[in-house]
Amino acid sequence: MTFISKTLSTIIDIAKSLALIAILCLPTEGSAENMGLCIEVDREWGTMCNRDDSLHVIVTNRCPSTTYIKVCVQEKGGKWSCGSDNSLEPGETNRGFWACKATGDYDYAACTGGYSECGFKR
Repeated sequence: MTFISKTLSTIIDIAKSLALIAILCLPTEGSAENMGLCIEVDREWGTMCNRDDSLHVIVTNRCPSTTYIKVCVQEKGGKWSCGSDNSLEPGETNRGFWACKATGDYDYAACTGGYSECGFKR
């Protein structure tokens, strides 16, 4: 075997190994990436339902990839008003999460998967 053919063979082996690593690193069900650190969450009081005690939670995706978002806002009666966005694109803002009679508590999850992948229990 010549030097060139050995080098070419080594390059092909490296390319195959890199391709396998790339495939193994793809997200799969149950192993979604947490995107909570790269989303922006803002709150506005009194902007919904013609009520001063309404809470509106606004989420902007500052992540480099499409993100699943779920937000729950607690109502004064103790129930949670929840909503989700299955595919919030990078740079997009979802303005659809609120409760008319809110306590001020809210919870959210953001990940590259979906509801069950984020581990959100509400």
